[in-house]
Amino acid sequence: MKILFFNPESYVDFEEEPVNYALRLPILNCGVVTEYKDYLYQRILRQEGREIANQRAISEALEFKPDLVVYSTTWPHESLDIFVFQEILKHQIPVLTQIWDSPMHGLVPYQLELFASCTYFGISDSISNYFRFKSISARMPHLKGIFFEAGHHVFTDLFQKKERRKKYDVTLIGSNEGRRVQLLDYLKQELKSHDISLYKVGGLVDSTKGDPAEGLTDQFISWNSYVEIINFSKICLSSQTQSNRNQIKGKVLEYLACGTFCLSDSNPDLRRLIPDDCIVYYDSFEDCLNKIVYYVQHDDEREKIANAGYQWFHQTYNYRKFWSEFLLSIRQGDTETINRIGQPPLSQKSLNFYQQHCSFSTLSFDDSESCKGDRVTPAAALWNQRFSVLEAGDQLRSLFEAVGHSTMLMLNQWFQWYALALDLKPDLILELGRNWGNSTCVFTEAANQLGNCRVVSLCPSTSWAEITQPHLAQIVSELWFRVLDPKVTDIPAADVETIIGDSQCVLLLWNVSGSDNTEFVLGRILPLLRNRRHVVIVPNISDTRYTGVSVSYGEQGLWRNQDGRSNQLILDHLSFTDEKVISILEFAARNRFMFHSADHSFLTDITGNQMIDLINLSVDRLFWQNSHWFWFSLNEIDIYESIYFPTVDSLKPGSNAKSAEIVAPEMTMLEQRLQQAEARIVELESHIAAMQSSKFWKLRTLWLRLKRTIR
Repeated sequence: MKILFFNPESYVDFEEEPVNYALRLPILNCGVVTEYKDYLYQRILRQEGREIANQRAISEALEFKPDLVVYSTTWPHESLDIFVFQEILKHQIPVLTQIWDSPMHGLVPYQLELFASCTYFGISDSISNYFRFKSISARMPHLKGIFFEAGHHVFTDLFQKKERRKKYDVTLIGSNEGRRVQLLDYLKQELKSHDISLYKVGGLVDSTKGDPAEGLTDQFISWNSYVEIINFSKICLSSQTQSNRNQIKGKVLEYLACGTFCLSDSNPDLRRLIPDDCIVYYDSFEDCLNKIVYYVQHDDEREKIANAGYQWFHQTYNYRKFWSEFLLSIRQGDTETINRIGQPPLSQKSLNFYQQHCSFSTLSFDDSESCKGDRVTPAAALWNQRFSVLEAGDQLRSLFEAVGHSTMLMLNQWFQWYALALDLKPDLILELGRNWGNSTCVFTEAANQLGNCRVVSLCPSTSWAEITQPHLAQIVSELWFRVLDPKVTDIPAADVETIIGDSQCVLLLWNVSGSDNTEFVLGRILPLLRNRRHVVIVPNISDTRYTGVSVSYGEQGLWRNQDGRSNQLILDHLSFTDEKVISILEFAARNRFMFHSADHSFLTDITGNQMIDLINLSVDRLFWQNSHWFWFSLNEIDIYESIYFPTVDSLKPGSNAKSAEIVAPEMTMLEQRLQQAEARIVELESHIAAMQSSKFWKLRTLWLRLKRTIR
């Protein structure tokens, strides 16, 4: 079988790079490869530039005509461009793309591009991301297999158990980076009093960051030396550079393959992969210290765990068997076997957990099935309006630069909201919260393009009139502002009934905080939108499945809202600081509708081919960056279902809204009953009047007067 390797060369010569030992050599030594060729794309990119590196890659594939291209990825800025693989796939040459450092939380656009442009996709460091990618794999046009192969990357021809005297008490192999530096400083100080030696060696960067005499260096060591050091160590310590990183480090499995005791920082993926009796975890620096001291002093227990880890690894992983089965299955077109052998070796309990919590279609606040149909969604809107967005790109960029507050609303969010406005075609865009006017510009530009749309912006801030509008006047005409009504007002005091008027389709931006504003939206605005076509945008919420937002507490304690300030709150896959989101989720749960993630929309509402086209449409990938906003619409609720709105404590002057629950489908029936009751009252009043004029009534009245007189 012919294999063409696209090899990186990030730090050292490619034959010394970790990926050579983790991917290239295991494939070459599995017994199936008959011919191979290496293309060092990162070396060519650095020496001759990106264009030549891309064209050479395509030429190598078309001339060599391999049975498989194996692409080992590196940093995005030094990777081959996506079109290279799309061109190779057009010539019916399959591509295996291997990623090494998947994002800490969720998926990122760069890796989604790779995922959408390969035949087979390998993940080596995250079981969570394996299941996330797998849940969307059916949408990828070229994809035939996805696999998690962490243990099969261990080249056991090199990583072997050797009978060596354990001369190092505890060894940490890796670069001096991040939290690992803090751990080393702590252990170096504390272990002295226990007469325990700490040996620190290795790292990809060939530079000395510490005193080699003290065993603190990042100087690159050979692979043979690396294996010797593992075998010379009583304890091999694994430490992440970031405390909240849920990643399976390859070196952990290399330690087990050599039969050395491994002490690792705890993370969920590693715990679900490796049995508890095969490895020991620590939860804090102090816990790490205590366990080092204990296991250095208890040889028998340490060796028992090390031997259990050794046995488990070699019973579970065999690189020759895995890669030979994989390559032969490619030749035979057996995708079932590829996907079967690519599954992580998990217990049924762990498998159930990942399928429940890491599959995008099953998370509780979203439902991919509800994103189908003809209604407007962020991804469908961007696809439908992609050429209109491109045409407006220069104008939107000019407005973006004129506002000058890019952190308030990113340029890709401008594009997404502009597309949503064009696709929804509202006759009213109601903006709650304007500040400097990023969203105001987006929607005013969209309203000008739509022609039959007005923008009403409510905000107590005067920044728009005093600062932003004068800047805009230099690049747009006075006519541009004619569709905009920027009101400076306390938002709950606005006469929203008059503002909405007889509008039939409304796009609402909810960009204000505070309980009064939340009550205003849920209790006064939404009842008015119930029977009109509408979409509500809620910004500043991150979807942790895609955006890489940390779910760690870090230095913060429990979530609390104090003096209008709150720290980060995580609910399912939502990350936010604004307490109004809690009210929205409660309102959505009460009325049984979905609060949708825009990022999720881009992976579920369009096909894989459409996704690829959007990725390639913009040179700066602005069509495909994280969104950080959510949306909802009461139009998703069946017209015969009741909708319950909260009571508004104090209706503002000029409001005609009712603050009680509004039960929309029963209104006609209630009106009919009211008319019947009014008719009945008239009838009863007539009967009473007749009774009062009768002789009997007059006698009764005289008798009561007489009775009171006698008393």
